[in-house]
Amino acid sequence: MAEPPDSGTPGEGAPTALEGGAYDLIKQRLNDQGATLREELGKLDERRAQVFGSKKLELKKMARVSTQLNCEPRDMIQLGHDHFLFGFNVELGLKQGQLSDVFAVYDYDEAAEEFKEGDLSILHDAKFQERFGVMFSVNKDARFHRFAQVGSNFYMVFRTGSKVGDVTVYKWLINPDGQLVYDHDRAANEYLTTAFPAEFNFQWINPTPSDVRHGDNPHVSIQDRVFVECVGGDLTIKIEDNTATGEGIYSEPVEDRNQKVDDAEIQYAIQGALIL
Repeated sequence: MAEPPDSGTPGEGAPTALEGGAYDLIKQRLNDQGATLREELGKLDERRAQVFGSKKLELKKMARVSTQLNCEPRDMIQLGHDHFLFGFNVELGLKQGQLSDVFAVYDYDEAAEEFKEGDLSILHDAKFQERFGVMFSVNKDARFHRFAQVGSNFYMVFRTGSKVGDVTVYKWLINPDGQLVYDHDRAANEYLTTAFPAEFNFQWINPTPSDVRHGDNPHVSIQDRVFVECVGGDLTIKIEDNTATGEGIYSEPVEDRNQKVDDAEIQYAIQGALIL
């Protein structure tokens, strides 16, 4: 009696199929949960609009603001009911290091629907004017960047270099009536922390050289819980600290088959049972 042809080792390919199937299953579940969440959020927003009402942001009117010097407008902020502080940069040949090179105050006349230029008395603080003058005398290329308001704190930000941290920041306090009270000019770190908050509420960790396990299939240990390997053109995630084999629970091809795990930049975080 003829025997059926040998189709290979029993179960051959099953682990790979299982791994792929498990990954697709998890992905599909996450997609389904995301779709359900978006649908529920949409319903919640509709109920919110029915109870509290909904007002769309729309442009009602436009008004032109004229300055005495040619300038590049940068930012504006409303102080009080109808007072506006504008920030700009004048052309280099016109810069004299004065407040009027950077700031202008305008009052908005609702009846005439136009801005009328006011004076800069709200910025006439002796300490601020002194520090402002020192900044321009030390750094002729200083440029106004933006205003930033966080609660009652008001920041004037000037760029003094090409890096993100190359800034001089003046901090003011805003009274309920819109009046400004100068604080100090050492608010750079405070502003950067406020303007560029941490993207995550945890810190990413970089593996150290001691986390590298050498062998036929070298890998990087993530606190001895999972292991990252890159051999033969595949990036592989393993759950066993075994460099004799390259098998893992998940793998995906890399762009260059010659890439090794040493070429990877790995950052991770452990949140309970979840490894990111």
